[in-house]
Parts: sequence; C-alpha cells; structure tokens
Amino acid sequence: MRRRPHRHPRATRAALTASLLAWLAWGGCGDSGAHLAEEPDPAEGSGDEAPAVEPGEVVYALEWDLSRIERVAGGGWSVTNDLGHRFEVTRGFLVSASAELVECAPEASWWRSILGPSVAWAGHGGDVNPAAVTASRVESLTGLDALEFGAVRLGPSRYCQVHYLIGRADTQTLDMPTDLDLEGVSLLLEGTWTPPGGEPAPFKVETGLATAVLFDLFPPGGFGKITSAFELELEGTVGALVRVERVPGALLDGVAPDEMGEEAMARQILRNIIRSTRIEVLELD
Repeated sequence: MRRRPHRHPRATRAALTASLLAWLAWGGCGDSGAHLAEEPDPAEGSGDEAPAVEPGEVVYALEWDLSRIERVAGGGWSVTNDLGHRFEVTRGFLVSASAELVECAPEASWWRSILGPSVAWAGHGGDVNPAAVTASRVESLTGLDALEFGAVRLGPSRYCQVHYLIGRADTQTLDMPTDLDLEGVSLLLEGTWTPPGGEPAPFKVETGLATAVLFDLFPPGGFGKITSAFELELEGTVGALVRVERVPGALLDGVAPDEMGEEAMARQILRNIIRSTRIEVLELD
C-alpha cells in the first residue's frame, strides 16, 4: 500500500464525511454526520460475515449503517428527520448500477481528476473498465441486507479512486421484485409521514434519476482523512475488499412532503444517499 502525497490533486475530492467502523463486524454502524474522523458507535449490523477474497481478487460489498433508524414490527423502519417529521418506510428499493476501482492517472493528466468520472461510467459507452462490476442489482430499502455486489480478478495494476453509481433498472438487473415492475426506476420509497403535532399521511417517491460518487481510496477507519488516502497496487497475491456503506437514517433529511413535489423529494433523497455514502478499501494479501 503506497501512501499518496498530500499535493495530489485528487486528495481534496473525498473529504466529505467520516466514520471509524468495525471491519470485522460485517454491517457495523457508524455516525452519519458530515464531520471527519469520529470514533464509531458499537456495531449494530446484520451480523453477516464479510465475503471471502481470493488472492488477486477485488470483491465489492454493499452495506447499510443502521444507526438512527428503528425497526418496525412486520418489516420496514421509522426515523425522525432533521425537520422533525416522522417517517415510517413500508416499501422501498434502490438500484445499485455499478462500482469500480479507477486506475491512477498519469501525472501529466492530473487535470482529469478535477473533472470527475467520465460519462462512460454512467452507461453512455466508452472503454470497459476490467475493475468494474456492472451487473446492476436491486436492494431492498426495508430489508437493508448486506450483500456481495460482485467480484473481479485483475492483473498487476495501480488504483487511486473508486466510483459508485446508482442508476435505472433494466431487463438485466438482478434481484428484481416479482410483484412490481422497476424497469426504468432507480429509487422507490413509500410509507407514511407525520409532521410534528399532525396526523399520519401516505407518501411515495419514485424516480429514474441517476447519481454517483467518486472518492479517493481510504483504508478501514480512514475515510475522509486526506492523509490516509492511498494507492492500491494489485500484483501477485494482493486482493482487496471494497466496502460501500450507505445510511438509511439520513435518506429523508430535508424532506417535507407537504412542501415538496415528488421530483424534489427524489432529488433530496438521492442527494442524501450520496452525501452519507462511505467507501473504504481493505487490502488483503
């Protein structure tokens, strides 16, 4: 593992949120705040074990930080958002479209890192990245189960960033529900909401909007710390576990169904997912 120089132009892109999480407790929970380098809460995740990583293999895992939410009998969960509105989520789905390590750019092309990911990563063509998992998958926003997104085996290479995309489901998307047509949908969330001192009312958000994050690589416990960013060199027996964690308790912050239309709520929810996403990379040899 090679530490990256502080002057590297990509180093300032990923200092968004931070958490120190227990990697040995699969699905552990952390804080959803936007500050840096805070100590973790005790793990409260699903208890599933992390997927095995073979030599020379990169495994991508999707997880949820279950802090802030309260499980509801019969399925689903509830949360009070930052506006004081109480939400109970009874059904929901999110489509994770792809995840990929991004090779380090030549120093002569450092300016490309300022521009962010190529549009090809959003499904518009371009060269295929051998480090990418592109089989989109539907995740339940009520079950909130940790799962293996996919795995790739790579030759000698050097990676500096990681990209994660939420996008529309299509006919090839895995784990589609049998009782609902999600083709063309990236996010569906429904349930009831209750304003302070008010009565419960139904809400539903459905959209096909896409969104993504591009982060530097951070080790366990180092997410968001610029000095912890590193370059992953894959060669020989070295493999890696890429852990993508989202925070359902933050999904509905800033959402006020009595003041916002469905599209505005969808954009806010997707923005919340991206803002609270943490990606950490565990190098294994």
